[in-house]
Amino acid sequence: MHALRSCWQAKYDPDHIFNGFCFNRFMIIDDYLLKLHVRLNWIKECDPEELYSKIDSSKYENMFQYQHFLDLRKAWKKKYDPDNMHSEIDSCDYNRVEEYYKAIMDD
Repeated sequence: MHALRSCWQAKYDPDHIFNGFCFNRFMIIDDYLLKLHVRLNWIKECDPEELYSKIDSSKYENMFQYQHFLDLRKAWKKKYDPDNMHSEIDSCDYNRVEEYYKAIMDD
């Protein structure tokens, strides 16, 4: 079954954008495709410009959790780099605001 699930991911997510899925939950391909479709819709709705594409929506149970995570990263960017002076420092690369702030200050 593991090999079959790997084939599904290889076919429908070849770039491995969605790595947070618990594949043991998918018994048939339709289950996987539904979750994939839902997560793609979250991205379209919450991050249409895909500015925060490093954030894997499949790691979240619902869209509200995903949106909250995006909103935090947007707030960090707005507060600590509003003029985009540190464009090479991506808020998505940090788990805590303190880490992001330190990276900007060290730049």
